[in-house]
Order: sequence, then structure tokens, then C-alpha cells
Amino acid sequence: MKAEEEVEKTLIESPDLIAGSERKVLGFSNNISTTEAEINEIEQWTMAKIANELNQEGKKLYKNEAARNGELSKELFKRKDYNEKKKEINFMKNELAKEKIKLTYLQNRFSAAKYLTRLYSQGEE
Repeated sequence: MKAEEEVEKTLIESPDLIAGSERKVLGFSNNISTTEAEINEIEQWTMAKIANELNQEGKKLYKNEAARNGELSKELFKRKDYNEKKKEINFMKNELAKEKIKLTYLQNRFSAAKYLTRLYSQGEE
């Protein structure tokens, strides 16, 4: 295939590829936001539970922030749903980063094809 034909093919295919990649980036971003909100809800609910725990005398079981944070870490570590969501977030962030790299590549390729088209056009004059 001649170089001009390859450039033309890139110009034709790139907009759809770029749009598809942008949709994937948006999808990953939305999923990450949703999952982060779910994680935040679990953390807040667990912290509220810990902050309101009382000992046998009716006094706060965890009197200072350090003790509450330590108990929060222990409780969250035990929660399967919380840990799965954290892993899910890490996976989605990794996929998002890869898709952003792909999107940048597609945009750069499209830009180069537009430049080459102008260059070829000038050569024909």
C-alpha cells in the first residue's frame, strides 16, 4: 500500500477510533468515581459505628482519633467487599491509564496524517 493510501486510511478510520477510545476513558472514569463513592460510604459507615461503640460502663470505647483510625483499619481489612472494591479501583485506574495512552497515540497519529496530507498537497502544486 502506498504511503498516501495509508495516510488516507488513517484519516478515515481515526475519528471513529478516537471517539471509541474517548468513550472508554469516560466509562472508566465514571466507574472509578462510582466505586470510590461506594468505598467512601463503607469507610464512613464503619467509622460511625466505631465512634459510637461503648464499653461496659457506657463510655466511648475508642477515646481518641488514633485509636478510632486503628480500629477502622482493622475493620476495613476484614471486609471482603471493601477489599474487592479497592482491587477493582486499582484495576480500573490501570486500564484507564492504558486507554489514555492509546487515545494519545490515536490523536497523534491522526494529527500526523493531517500534516502529511498537507505536505503531499503542497508537493503536487
